[in-house]
Amino acid sequence: MTNAVDPRPTKYIHVGEFFASNQPTIVRTLLGSCVAVCLFDPRMKVGGMNHFLLPRTMNGCKDTGRFGETSIRALVERMREMGSTGRNLRIQLFGGAHVLPHVKDGPSTAGRMNVAFVMELLRTGEYVRGEQDLGDRVARRIRFETDTGMAHVTRLPVKIGTRALPLP
Repeated sequence: MTNAVDPRPTKYIHVGEFFASNQPTIVRTLLGSCVAVCLFDPRMKVGGMNHFLLPRTMNGCKDTGRFGETSIRALVERMREMGSTGRNLRIQLFGGAHVLPHVKDGPSTAGRMNVAFVMELLRTGEYVRGEQDLGDRVARRIRFETDTGMAHVTRLPVKIGTRALPLP
């Protein structure tokens, strides 16, 4: 899909999906407690994004796209297939919010576990750190440009019934 304002095609990814391209593409997703990792190789102009639900696989689940540890590896591998060396990748991180008001916030909530996982990933030094917008109590709409590595974030208040949760 393209639009009159931006001629680049648009790809929307859902939870458990990832997308990478060496062609100019706009990748979009909507996040709550899930996390999106955007990777960009500035030398080869290859970029991609994933959208994962939980940091690590559970109980032998084969749906690897839903888990950060396998989804990120798959995204890097796809980018390598498109010419990226996998070195000097710029990483941008988004999501990991606490959006379920009826669930007590704590270290074992999905959002907190996802944030802890990606912060651990940053400490490995494998990636060049870029923008991040993690945690909080807001949903996020993400727009990532595979040819420039630019990410645009729109923070959305979480609504319960007819009232919005106040932003912190």
